[in-house]
Amino acid sequence: MKSVLILFFIVFPAFMFSQYKDGKALISAMHKKNAGKYCNTLTFKQTTNRYRDGGVQSEVWTEYLEFPDKLRIDIGDTSKGNFMIFKNDSAYRFRSKKLISAARDSNLIMLLLGGMYHRSKKDVLARIQKFGIKLNELSEQVIDGKKCFVIGTKVTNDKVPQIWINKETLCIERFIENYNGSVLEVRVIERQKACSGEVETKLSIYADGKLFQDELYFDVKFNESIPKNIYKTN
Repeated sequence: MKSVLILFFIVFPAFMFSQYKDGKALISAMHKKNAGKYCNTLTFKQTTNRYRDGGVQSEVWTEYLEFPDKLRIDIGDTSKGNFMIFKNDSAYRFRSKKLISAARDSNLIMLLLGGMYHRSKKDVLARIQKFGIKLNELSEQVIDGKKCFVIGTKVTNDKVPQIWINKETLCIERFIENYNGSVLEVRVIERQKACSGEVETKLSIYADGKLFQDELYFDVKFNESIPKNIYKTN
């Protein structure tokens, strides 16, 4: 009997890990759990703290988010007309209500923190791979005392694209992008219950290992109607 118990405790952890053979299986499980249940829209204010030269600059942004791919960010005083619009995998920047730039931008943050639950599983997997995240590589690591699955690397390596997913909740805790050697890291610090799940209320963003920006969300409202002209780009 003793030998059977010893064998059980040796095999059991391996069995628990093997429930997800790779990142594709894990993303599929997350999609199955949350698709059709996550918020359709979010509107909120955001206190943005930017860290520069040993100091911090703070301002309030106003945001309108419609999943899977529409986001408007009004920067500071909304009457000044300084804002950004993300939609259809593109980013548009306005200054004094005039368009100053437009470029392709698939926006990994919007995809991972809600958008993926409003897209087909096939589309989500394809989009994640386009960011250089290797779905065939899966490991287990710990961040801030939280045990996580890590998609994208089998060893500790903070320079390769990866996604950290809480083993208990299947919520995303951290993800890393790499743009030709420049590393951008996003950490989820706080959440609140909403829409049969949770939404993020604080993020910390690091550039090449240094804290670059904090985002604290307040006055968060869920599933409210957003006028279509909010996302107008011309």
